[in-house]
Amino acid sequence: MAILADMKAFYRWLDEAGEIELCERRDRLVAVLPNLTDEGTAAECRRFVRLIEESMVARQMPPQ
Repeated sequence: MAILADMKAFYRWLDEAGEIELCERRDRLVAVLPNLTDEGTAAECRRFVRLIEESMVARQMPPQ
């Protein structure tokens, strides 16, 4: 259940974070990625980067 709570908190943060926060978090994750030795942790880190980048792109698209 802890993992679900963590993901819920991440998605809440993703919805509420400003552009600067998104960029800063993405940059920190990308910086730490080469130092990760566990493939599962690295995959999760890449997933978070992808979700942040998707959110950044979605915010730049005009409303339909």
